[in-house]
Amino acid sequence: MSDPQPQSPQEGKVVKKSFVNPDNPEDTGQEAKKPEVLEPAVTLMLIYGKLDAILTELKSLNLTFNKVKTTQTPTGSTTTSIESAPTQVPQQPAVAPDQPKPISPRILQIRQKFDPFKDLITLDEESDTLFVVVRPKQYLGAENFSKISSAVREIGGNYVSQGKASHFKVPKAEPKR
Repeated sequence: MSDPQPQSPQEGKVVKKSFVNPDNPEDTGQEAKKPEVLEPAVTLMLIYGKLDAILTELKSLNLTFNKVKTTQTPTGSTTTSIESAPTQVPQQPAVAPDQPKPISPRILQIRQKFDPFKDLITLDEESDTLFVVVRPKQYLGAENFSKISSAVREIGGNYVSQGKASHFKVPKAEPKR
């Protein structure tokens, strides 16, 4: 009787194959990522932004559904007819154009805080739904930069370093302390 032939190490075993790297079965493609932890105030601002987008969509749906009319036929049955609804619903302003837009107390607080620096900075309240963006008009220098930076930190903002596009961001919502 002869010895049974040695089996290769791969026979009879299930080999794990990676979808990411077939040459390395241990590579799962998932690196250990630490979850990003956001402050509650930032989380609430993000939720507010999403809710604002949902509200806008609901308003456009409401406008479309209002175009649907229910009519009575002579037999007493109810039929519905759909008027030709536009594919793109125009955005209606929340406030009449002849009336000034109401300003929140937080925006007034931010404007008041930066009033001494109005020659050095611009306040952009419209480009971001969650933040007021404070951009320098010119090179601030160390003294002016520190004054503006401390004012930003006092009202809950922070500095965003992006080279020439660097700016300060101040949340439109009041931060909880």
